[in-house]
Amino acid sequence: NILKIDHVWMFTSLTKLNLSNNKIEEIENLDMLVNLKELNLSFNYITRIQNLDTLINIEVLSLYKNDIDVLENLDAMKKLTILSIGNNDIEEVEKSILYLRQFPQLRSLNMAENPCSRVENFRIYLSTFLPNLKYYEYRLIRPEEREKGMILYGRTLEKLLEKEADEKLEEDAQAAEEADHVFYTTCYVEYLNGHQFFLSLFEHDPEGQALLKIGEAVQDIYKEYQTAMFQITQQLFKFGQKQHHIREEESKQFYRCIQETKEKNQIESQDATQHFLQERDRIFNKMKLLIKTFDETPEIRRSDFAQVVQENNDEFKKLVENTWTILMEVEQILFEGVDEANTTFGHNMEEMVNIFIEGAQGHFVHAREAEVNYSAQVSEIALNYLTQIESQGPDPDMPEDLRQIMVEKDSVMNAIAGSHDVHMQTIDAREDRLVQRIRDWLNTLKETLKREEVARDRIKVLEINHFLDIQREDFEALHSHFKLGLPMEEVVVDTVDKSNTQQNM
Repeated sequence: NILKIDHVWMFTSLTKLNLSNNKIEEIENLDMLVNLKELNLSFNYITRIQNLDTLINIEVLSLYKNDIDVLENLDAMKKLTILSIGNNDIEEVEKSILYLRQFPQLRSLNMAENPCSRVENFRIYLSTFLPNLKYYEYRLIRPEEREKGMILYGRTLEKLLEKEADEKLEEDAQAAEEADHVFYTTCYVEYLNGHQFFLSLFEHDPEGQALLKIGEAVQDIYKEYQTAMFQITQQLFKFGQKQHHIREEESKQFYRCIQETKEKNQIESQDATQHFLQERDRIFNKMKLLIKTFDETPEIRRSDFAQVVQENNDEFKKLVENTWTILMEVEQILFEGVDEANTTFGHNMEEMVNIFIEGAQGHFVHAREAEVNYSAQVSEIALNYLTQIESQGPDPDMPEDLRQIMVEKDSVMNAIAGSHDVHMQTIDAREDRLVQRIRDWLNTLKETLKREEVARDRIKVLEINHFLDIQREDFEALHSHFKLGLPMEEVVVDTVDKSNTQQNM
């Protein structure tokens, strides 16, 4: 009688969930169950497939006997192998079957008792358009059924395959473009590989766009400006990738050295730990032998054991102290070495970043020079055009936005100055973004290296202390087998006090 899916989010390791035969109306609150492989929601009152985007590991899905009328929102389930969605309200044949083509591992399907399944040749149709499907309604699809399907729907399938191939090419091209953009962004030269940056100069520049309508003279200068800016951005684009490669090589070498240092340090720690365990076992065996002797020969005086017990206690205490010192020294050497390496690496990366920034700023200087040259030429042409208007009268076909500028010299100069300011601000903003982003990256890198190393060192120190604390507890547990009248700690303390007293005397 469950009415709502709830309180299952905490079971993140769950791989199989059966909620069939309930009164559930909506699929919800399953997004945390990312390890689910089998989900059964049969015999409920669900009207729509939804909220399953995170369940990427689903292999078996049953939605039998619900009120679903559309196959949808299963796109994330690329591992789907078995789908049971019979006895619902699905009517669309073509749309439903073509939707299922995106699941390459789908082998078993049940859509019985849906309105669409009553359509003539439905089984033949789905066997044709789902070539990887082996079972429908839990019965094997026979070769003759597929052959009949090719006769009936072969031409339609051929067109569909051509369409899917074209779509795949477009998707691959888009994916490649997105991957390139991610890489260019990492190099801090995104949108500098074409004319995007140049076009952005005029994107929010209505005066500049109006001045382009003066005539061919301005158009020619515009094209020259575009060519010049393209050459500048191409140089910056290549320079950014080259510098990124240099930084990447430096990073790879650094992380490789750090890893080698940590591996060497781990071997030293393991050797020290192994030596400790061997010595611990030897001391423990001696203690166990003492316990056995003590238990088997009660007539022996207890005081005879005190000296031997004290000697073992001192030996184990010294072993623990020496091991702690060795492990801490090894860890301290590693921490100081990594910290020094991080500092050196940070300085090296800072130098590389500065080289990149200085080089990029040089290219932006050339971009500003190109803009100044363009603005000066446009100014000359615009003033000549204004003189022509004043002497011959305005062109009746002059665009309205240009007409508003060509009123007098001041309006023309203001428009040119405004356009120039917009262009310079765009260039400055792009330069500032590049510089700020790479500096933020550098600061984050150095802070992350420092934070992670401090965290690693703290965990290692806690690990060393925890390990040796456990060894002390195990050793102290052996003392409980001795019945010397006084607790072993008191015996040890008494012996030590006496020894100290004798030394002081």
